Amino acid sequence: MDEAQQKLFLNAISCDAHWKMMHCPILFLGASNDFNSPTENVIRALMAVPLGEKRLVLAAHYNHSFDPASSIADVMWFEDHLKGTFKFPKTPASKLQLTTADGVPVFQVKPDPECKLPIAAVNIYQSTDDAYAKDNVEGKSGNVTKHICNLRWEGGESIARPKHYKEG
Repeated sequence: MDEAQQKLFLNAISCDAHWKMMHCPILFLGASNDFNSPTENVIRALMAVPLGEKRLVLAAHYNHSFDPASSIADVMWFEDHLKGTFKFPKTPASKLQLTTADGVPVFQVKPDPECKLPIAAVNIYQSTDDAYAKDNVEGKSGNVTKHICNLRWEGGESIARPKHYKEG
């Protein structure tokens, strides 16, 4: 591809040419192991959208497909944005504390307090290529390393601590 063809591609065909012009609510359904649409590319694209509500739903340990828990999100998104019969929850607030009193990292997830849907479970997954993490693998699917965490529910927040650390 010569320089003129590359410029035409980037300005007319490439997704990058269109994301920056979008202004409607966007729900992107993806899969954590998607060969066709890597998560980092999706996040980069969503960040290029200048305005509007945007969400990302990922099916953990799937490759270019969805599990039922993830795929229902599109129906609920349409119920919210087209019919107005449902209020889609806001993205949960999250916080990663690397420096703690006992030296054990903590990841906290706090669901939308306005959401009236019951929470059946909270699953937190980590994907890494870190050699230390690979030595402490408890589960592996494709290129995603899953660490089992000590998970507890405290006052409306999910607290995750890596299992290979001892709780204080």
